[in-house]
Amino acid sequence: MEGMSHPISPQPGPSRPGASSVKPSAPPVQGAVLGSFSEYEGAQRLVDRLADAEFEVQKITIIGKDLVNVERVVQRLSYPKVALSAAMTGMTMGLLIGIGFALFLPDHSWMHVLPMMVIGACLWVIMNVIGYARQRGKRDFVSQSQIVASSYDVVCEPDAAASARALLARGPQGPGTPQSTDAPQERSGPGAPQGPDTRKGPPPSEGPFDERSF
Repeated sequence: MEGMSHPISPQPGPSRPGASSVKPSAPPVQGAVLGSFSEYEGAQRLVDRLADAEFEVQKITIIGKDLVNVERVVQRLSYPKVALSAAMTGMTMGLLIGIGFALFLPDHSWMHVLPMMVIGACLWVIMNVIGYARQRGKRDFVSQSQIVASSYDVVCEPDAAASARALLARGPQGPGTPQSTDAPQERSGPGAPQGPDTRKGPPPSEGPFDERSF
């Protein structure tokens, strides 16, 4: 990846008669690619490493390629589910309005809370059931949409790419991490250098005492 440039510019579409040309609102992103990841979390971790090293992260751009819209279906809709969800929302709104009346009206009466909850629930149920009926069964489910990319590139501006690569080359151990000062351990094995043998052997055995006199 080192040394790659990442110019991205909008591709012109097919020209049509009478179509007005629309200029891009932002200039294309150019720079050196510091890394490519299949998931966004990988690109985020790389930027976090640069931020921890006090790098100017405003010169970093995360670019998602091949964007697709992923829609996940959460649950099936029906009239009872629509009415129950609308009633809960309406009761919450009525509760807030009733508390506001109780706090700011001169009598400070809490008698407004319960009627406002009932009114809110009824209004929300009526509006949501009518809206659901107008769809005529064309969308009988609840879904959540999300924009995802097939890969993510971390791009740095050309003037800061060299310093960013130098910081990433240091690895997790930053410049302020103390280095180990322990002496290197001696290797053991057939290839290890042999020093003088300082091991003490068993004391020399003494023979029988000779009692001859000289």
